Amino acid sequence: HGATANDAVLVTVAGALHRVLRARGESAGSLVVTVPVSGRSEDGGPALGNVVSPMLVYVPVTGDPASRLKHVAAQARAHKAAATGPPPIAVLGWLFRLLAALGGYHWYMNHQHRTHSLVSHVRGPAEPVTFGGAPVTSAIPVSVGQAGNGPIYFQVLSYAGTITIAAITDPAHFPDLGALTEALRAVIDPELRRSIVELGMVRSIEVKDGGRVEVVVSLTTAGCPIRSHFEQAVAQRVSELDGVTEVAVGFDVLS
Repeated sequence: HGATANDAVLVTVAGALHRVLRARGESAGSLVVTVPVSGRSEDGGPALGNVVSPMLVYVPVTGDPASRLKHVAAQARAHKAAATGPPPIAVLGWLFRLLAALGGYHWYMNHQHRTHSLVSHVRGPAEPVTFGGAPVTSAIPVSVGQAGNGPIYFQVLSYAGTITIAAITDPAHFPDLGALTEALRAVIDPELRRSIVELGMVRSIEVKDGGRVEVVVSLTTAGCPIRSHFEQAVAQRVSELDGVTEVAVGFDVLS
């Protein structure tokens, strides 16, 4: 479907929130999620400061998971160009600062009706790193900010082949954190961890002399954050087959 890891995260999060809503006796056909998008061009140079614009994505919560993922991917591609460039706060910074000083920003955040939640996905190192000589085995994203009338938002970090989703909630307005955690597990396991064969990601398999097997896996993007996971999983599964003495895993990008 030409989807990215971020598209899959949006479908996962929206699906989990939908399960929580159903348990409350509520329902929604889709959820509006704000996604921060960098407005920097690839050749923008090392200029300092944040250049981030909000992108609103309507994520369906019912229907076949593959269809939902396809819908989100197409929508994100269509709207990403419109969300790039200098953000409004950069163009009208003086006005934003004045309104914030007068309490306008605080009022808006507590009365807005544009979005249900926010998902911010940061891509960390693809390979494990060390800190002071000690290996960093995992990383959990946490941020502090004014949520306003949004009772929950999500910070996502890709690190060394693992995607970690942190849910930051207002317990006074969202007491269902335990239910949400279980819903996230339920969505991720059966809906997104499908076979790479079923997803059409196995480009080719070649069996060479002496038991060497070469497998080419197609990724959605060249910088896929879970590339190492695919490499290790494919090598392990193929090496367990009788007669296999060596496994080589290569990658290309879906077109």
